[in-house]
Amino acid sequence: MTQLETAIAGLSDQRAIELVKRFAQAHQDAMTLRELDAPLASSIGQELSLPDESIDQPSAGQLARSALLLLAGDPRHRDGIAALLDSGRIAFGPGGDVLETGDVLAVLQTQLQVVVNPVRGTRSAFVHDASQQSGLLRSLTQQLMVYAGLRGTGPKADAEYRVWYATTRRPVDPADPSQGYTGERDDHVHYGTCRVFVPRSHKIGSVGSPWWKRAVTLTEPATCGTSPRPLRSPAAPGPPCRAGGR
Repeated sequence: MTQLETAIAGLSDQRAIELVKRFAQAHQDAMTLRELDAPLASSIGQELSLPDESIDQPSAGQLARSALLLLAGDPRHRDGIAALLDSGRIAFGPGGDVLETGDVLAVLQTQLQVVVNPVRGTRSAFVHDASQQSGLLRSLTQQLMVYAGLRGTGPKADAEYRVWYATTRRPVDPADPSQGYTGERDDHVHYGTCRVFVPRSHKIGSVGSPWWKRAVTLTEPATCGTSPRPLRSPAAPGPPCRAGGR
């Protein structure tokens, strides 16, 4: 991380938003795009090969810092962003400290060109230079789409997680701990891991619901998707896990 990138990462939300708005104001004459709609967002997503996945809702400050980091990585704007960071604060009018979609679009347009089809009235986006199609550009674009309400937030797909456990329950079969554990207490602690499957319909904090309710609502509980994988010690991995069981 460069000194400039470190300085940007340490900016407060208010300061980061102020700098992005100042950049947008300075480049407003060169802006051909001031609003982002669903068709154009789709075109940009295809141009950048954005993955079809949801991300967490970014705050205005996070979005502003991402925009500044993208500019800091561009040799054409690096010195200007450094100068902005060294400049004093300015006061905006009422509501002027709110980060607008158009402010971030001003930053995106340093990397993207928007072409309007006069016949169809459609707009398409193209990257100025394919070599600049960086992870920062893709990340900023995804964040902006979520910020503008054009993409969903939170996990979208089913997920599976590796969970480490320690239990004093007695194994069902001491010779094969992957069969699981009983409700009886053992005289020592057993360590292991299992894979927990969390369906997209699962709600945080829920411990499951009756089968008939899941059938009606088409939801599923989180379940252990593979057999427990015993460990010889808290740090040493055990034998490979076999699918099935709980």
